[in-house]
Amino acid sequence: EAEQLGRSLFFFGEREEDLELLTAKLAETYPDLKIAGTHHGFVTPEQDAETVTALLRQASPDIILLGMGMPLQERWGITLKERLDQGSLFSVGALFLYVAGVEKRCPMLFSKLGLEWLYRLVRHPIKYWNRYVIGNTRFVLRILRAR
Repeated sequence: EAEQLGRSLFFFGEREEDLELLTAKLAETYPDLKIAGTHHGFVTPEQDAETVTALLRQASPDIILLGMGMPLQERWGITLKERLDQGSLFSVGALFLYVAGVEKRCPMLFSKLGLEWLYRLVRHPIKYWNRYVIGNTRFVLRILRAR
């Protein structure tokens, strides 16, 4: 739809190599898509807000896609919303990796059963252990304590 409407996209997040794969794949599939730019996601709003804001102002994209995972992409979204007066912001999680072919989507059965978290945990236990095992357990315990 962005290609048809002539809207430009900026991809913010993930590694440079993944962004290169993503933009190459998109250019192949959508040759008229306007890509205003990319920036890796290994930055923090507290330290890098000025640099990233200046880059985005210069690129002037219509749509900014934040693919960093929670909660970093949401923190960036708040920071950029306060600093920019152009572009729509969308948090897209691991979408860049899926489109680039770097990461596989979970099987539909897991997704329909609400078990995408389990699929991710089994595929990348070190990466997701704290988020899903420790974090979710803490969350449930806090809720039980509050009740």
